[in-house]
This record gives sequence, C-alpha cells and structure tokens, in this order.
Amino acid sequence: RLKAELIKYGDGKLWAVVNNAGIAIPGNADFLTLDDFRRVMEVNFFASVAITKFCIPLLKQSRGRIINISSTCGLVALAANAPYNSSKFALRAFTDTLRRELSVWGIHVSLILPGVMKSQITEKYIGTLDRKFHEAPDDIRSAYGEEYWQNVVENTAKTMSMMAGDSQQVVDAIIHAVEN
Repeated sequence: RLKAELIKYGDGKLWAVVNNAGIAIPGNADFLTLDDFRRVMEVNFFASVAITKFCIPLLKQSRGRIINISSTCGLVALAANAPYNSSKFALRAFTDTLRRELSVWGIHVSLILPGVMKSQITEKYIGTLDRKFHEAPDDIRSAYGEEYWQNVVENTAKTMSMMAGDSQQVVDAIIHAVEN
C-alpha cells in the first residue's frame, strides 16, 4: 500500500528519500542502559536503513536521490552522548556504502551533517541528560558526585545554547541535495 501511495504522489515515480529521524538519549555509557542504546539505534539508524531498502527499487527506476541527515556527532564523538554518536557514525557508514553501491544505477546519495540546531532534540537534551544521571544506580551517582554532574549539565547547556544554529540551513542543504 505504501508503495502505491509513493507512486501516486510522485507522478508514477519516487524522486527522493530524505531520512531525517532522530532522537537522543544523552548520558555516560556506564549508566545508560542497553535499551537506551537500542532505542536510539532503532530510530536513528535502523529506521533509515528500512526506509531506504524499501525505496531502492523505486529509486532505481527514477535514478533518484537518497539524502540522509546525520550529525557532526557522526564525525566527532561527544562525551555523554554515546548512543547518538554511535547511531550517526553508523548512518554515515551506511550512506557511504550506498553511494558506492547505487552509483551504477544513477542514484545520488548525500549525507548532511548538521551541528547543534534549534530543535526538539536540543530543547529536551539537557533535561534528559540530568534525568538519566539521576536514574543511575547510587554507586555511579556517588562516584561522579552531584557537584561534578551539575557542572557537566550547566556547561553542556551553555555550549548548546551558544552553538544552536537555525534549522533553515539544514532545510536549504536538503533542497540543494534533492535538486542538484
């Protein structure tokens, strides 16, 4: 059914797929759960893989485009961000592989790597970071100490606030990738 809908709205063809799903569960690797890692990988990586695989046959017909939205965290891993970093590194590798494999079909594959943007992820990030620390086992919390953790939270909030860019830059990059 989805395939029929895609064809219906694309005049019989699918011209582009933009994979832009993303969630973040920040915190240090020693106190985040394996489920935290799995949840982030499911949304940020495996969903893009599933959608892309579903659309490749249609994109082969149209010689279309795949645009994956990763992050600068897919280039440089940040502390207290292992699940997100890992998912974005994985998406970068998948995109690079697709670029090599699908070029024979005339499919253009692009990767966009935004930095910190004003978005729902950044709005929720600090609260989630602090919550995940306070959900950690007592021994981990006491080893880090409340003062240390509050410095981490405050410095992260300050840095993100200073760096957060306008998401229109990403929209412009997506349009460019679709049209060129």
